[in-house]
Amino acid sequence: LRFNFGASFHTSSDRCRSHTSRETRPVLMELNRRRKTIELNNKLKEVNPIDRRSSFLEWNFQAELAALNGRLGENIPSGVLTEVFTTEGHIDAEREKQEEL
Repeated sequence: LRFNFGASFHTSSDRCRSHTSRETRPVLMELNRRRKTIELNNKLKEVNPIDRRSSFLEWNFQAELAALNGRLGENIPSGVLTEVFTTEGHIDAEREKQEEL
């Protein structure tokens, strides 16, 4: 019986799991730096470039509720979900939109 106590007990994938190559790491660092610069610029301009999903033209509220129902793994009636997600702020915003039209 021989034991090799000097051998590593890790596989090569375990050793390199969190390792980023020499070429990749500087690129990722540069991308993060640019992202932070853009976020700061947007914050100083008080602009939010990330639009809410509900502001898109192809927004389908019923399909989104059905998808949520599926993700929850429950069979909740869509009327109940609609009532739950409708807030007074949303109602006021919809009234303002209707008045503008």
